[in-house]
Amino acid sequence: MIFKKAKHEPYSNENKYIGRTNGYKIEVIDNTYYSGKNGWYFMIHDTKSDYIFNSLWKFKGFESYEICTGKAEEYVNQIVR
Repeated sequence: MIFKKAKHEPYSNENKYIGRTNGYKIEVIDNTYYSGKNGWYFMIHDTKSDYIFNSLWKFKGFESYEICTGKAEEYVNQIVR
């Protein structure tokens, strides 16, 4: 999956990357400025229903962009099955 950098919002220090797969929108967010070491997390939105998943509900955060995107893709594949 390819993630593209989202437009930077004013007065925000976080970087956001957006990708889409199997009808799901995935946002990977860098929040290391506020949370320190494990600042990467992802959010999954279903475009057809009101399903939303925030990785901070289940995981404590991820150390890098690569780990976070990999876990996001893995989680979507589990949902699709």
